[in-house]
Amino acid sequence: MLRVQPFSTNNQNPAFGQRSVVIFTPECLKRKLSGVVRTALRQEGVEVIKEKKLRLPGDFLSEHFANISDKPTFKRVIDFMRSGNSRVLIVQDKNATKPVGELCIQIKNLYNKPGEQIRDLLYASPSKEASDDILRAIQFNLLG
Repeated sequence: MLRVQPFSTNNQNPAFGQRSVVIFTPECLKRKLSGVVRTALRQEGVEVIKEKKLRLPGDFLSEHFANISDKPTFKRVIDFMRSGNSRVLIVQDKNATKPVGELCIQIKNLYNKPGEQIRDLLYASPSKEASDDILRAIQFNLLG
């Protein structure tokens, strides 16, 4: 069973206890890693509130990755994210050992295959505002 290395952290950090968005990319689903990633997050105190499987809209991706629109990798990133379904999770990290973004980076590092082009497996929203923007853009209603 996968166990993410815990380390002590200050639970007074305002990043704890908030809802965040985690996106399992098409690569994560293709490699059938969503179960072990979900288990790793749960082991670290992250609770999945709701999830939805969908193909992310191109207009959302273009806006979301606008900060790299002038880079040569922009088209590849959009094509990669449009290459299949993604799974969008709303998570609560109230009892997490560290912020969700840090957990996702640690999990990604465990599954990057040596010598292969690194494909992102996960994306974690960096803030509550970013989470809200993502959910609004893909019309993901917490109650619906």
